[in-house]
Amino acid sequence: MKNYIHYFLFVITSLFLLNAITGCDKKEKTENKVEGTWKIENLSTNSNALNSLLSQLLPSFPIPLNNVTLTFGSDKNLIITYPTLEGSKIIKAAYAYDDKELALRFDMIPIPFNAFGIAELENTKLTLTQTLSKSIVETILQYLIKEIPEYTLYLQAILAEIQEEGLKLDIKFIKSN
Repeated sequence: MKNYIHYFLFVITSLFLLNAITGCDKKEKTENKVEGTWKIENLSTNSNALNSLLSQLLPSFPIPLNNVTLTFGSDKNLIITYPTLEGSKIIKAAYAYDDKELALRFDMIPIPFNAFGIAELENTKLTLTQTLSKSIVETILQYLIKEIPEYTLYLQAILAEIQEEGLKLDIKFIKSN
């Protein structure tokens, strides 16, 4: 009887080990759909006033948004490159993502991760979305009014239009490689 119990335990243990070993081979490596270089294509919000302001300001901005690139590496490192009058600048970060969310970590910012919802992720299209609370948007706009008084009328119009649920921001990217 003891031999049967030992034999039975040996068979069960062998099956578990065999399953664990073959299970490792069967696990597929998930494809990193964000890996590569992406350029900003468009910014839009749920605020008509802000969208109008963006459509007026962005084309005349000295650094066009579509010259800002995000390069997502296979090692979960992110390099953001943007041109300046002095030449290209780089911001290094890290990222993590799944089908619903992309989180960024900037070592220079004390906030560990800044998460964006993924509204769309295809081979050449990526749309990130984020809703900022009304209080955060009001604080940022009040700061901008103090710092850039020539835009006070625009910014006050945006303040008046911010809804209780906050400001939804969509950033659309296209893959450039």
